[in-house]
Amino acid sequence: VEANLNNAIVELEKSEYTCQPLSDGTFEKVAPTIKSVTLFGKPVPSDAYSVGGNTTGENGGDYTLTITAKDNSGYTGTGSASWKILPYELSYSVECQPKVYDGTTVGDPQKVKKVDFFDTKTKSNEITLVKDTDYTIDSIEYKSANVGNNLGTERVEAEAKISLKGTAATNYKLTGGTAYGLITPAPFKDIKFNDYTYEVRYADTVPKSATLTYFGELDKLKYEICSDFVVGNNEILSNIELVDNSYFTFSAKENLGESDIGKSVTVKFKIYSKDHNYCSDELSFTVKIVDKEAPTLSLNPIEMTYN
Repeated sequence: VEANLNNAIVELEKSEYTCQPLSDGTFEKVAPTIKSVTLFGKPVPSDAYSVGGNTTGENGGDYTLTITAKDNSGYTGTGSASWKILPYELSYSVECQPKVYDGTTVGDPQKVKKVDFFDTKTKSNEITLVKDTDYTIDSIEYKSANVGNNLGTERVEAEAKISLKGTAATNYKLTGGTAYGLITPAPFKDIKFNDYTYEVRYADTVPKSATLTYFGELDKLKYEICSDFVVGNNEILSNIELVDNSYFTFSAKENLGESDIGKSVTVKFKIYSKDHNYCSDELSFTVKIVDKEAPTLSLNPIEMTYN
C-alpha cells in the first residue's frame, strides 16, 4: 500500500521573508528550500516527490509550496508548506508648501512640496515612490493653526495621512512619519500708511537726532513692528533703534557736511498683529540730509483692520 503525502509534514529552512527593494525599482526574488519531509515521523526521501506551487516570490503576501509524489515512488498524494513575504517597513517625512494663516489647522494634501520615504529601522536607504501611482496623501492636519515662531519662518508640525496603492501597498508598510510646513501671516484686509521723508539738517548747530513715531494712537497691545527692519544704503545714520515697540529713534553720523546734502536712507518695516497671524505689506520712511531747518515731523496715523 502506497503512503499518502497528504499527511506529510513539510518543513522549510525558512518560512518568513521580508520584501527587499532593489535599486531598479523591482524586488529581490526569494526561493524557500525544503529542510525535511516526514510522514508519521519517518523521513520521506527527496527523490520520492517533485516540488511545485509557489517555489519563488518577490511581492509581499502568503505563499504555498507543494510536494507531489512521483510515480512508482511508493507514495501518493500531495503535501504542502506555507511561507510568507512580509512588507518592507517604511517611515516618511512630508514637507508641505507654505500655508497662509486662515484660522484652521487643515492643510491642503495637494500642496505638498516633498515626501521622503526611508527604512524605518535604519532611518536611511531612501525609497522612491511615485505620487498617485504608489501612494496618495489623504489629509494634512497641523498641530496649531497659528503662524510659527519668528514671524512664520519656523516650521509648524503636522500630521499627514498617507495611503499606499498598487504593488506598493503589498510590498511596503508605513509605520509612521513626520510632517511639517510653514504657516505664514495673512495680509491685513486694509492698511494705510503715508510714507514720510524726515529731513535732517547737516549743520552742526542743528540737533542731529530725531524721533519718528509711527503708531499714532494705535493700540500697542494689538500690533507690533517687525524688529528685523531693513536699512538700505546707509551713509548718513549712525544708528537706528526701535524703542518700546512704539517708535524709531535715529541719529545722523558725525561730521556730515555740504557734500552729504541730498543723501537719504530708506527704512523698511512691516507691522504684525500681536499674535503674528496678520501682517502688513512692506512700509517705509525716509531720512534725508538737507541744507535747511528740519521741518516738524507730522505723520498721519496708521489705519488698519483685520478679521
